[in-house]
Amino acid sequence: MHEMGLVFRIIDMAAEHARKMHARKITKVEIVLGDLSGVMYESLVFSFDTAIKGTMLADAEIVIERVRGRGRCNACGREFDVVKLHEICPGCAAPHPQIIQGRQFQLKSISVI
Repeated sequence: MHEMGLVFRIIDMAAEHARKMHARKITKVEIVLGDLSGVMYESLVFSFDTAIKGTMLADAEIVIERVRGRGRCNACGREFDVVKLHEICPGCAAPHPQIIQGRQFQLKSISVI
């Protein structure tokens, strides 16, 4: 489960930010998670719930903003929702659309006190 490794990295980044701000507690962490990022939402939530115990994030609110996958056909230019990476264009049936949205996984914001 690589989600746990990602969570540990976010905890480290959040704690480093909190220390620089001379904060005593992290109250909220916002993450952007693309549906095509390869990160499983449920595993990410479970990993957070497990990993934040005993850290500065112990009672923090974790907000995960999900971003759906979108693709653009390289043949006809049509944009459409993409659920998996190997979709075909619903307009012309061309394979391998350019993924234009949904691969991101990023730490959006951290709130501290």
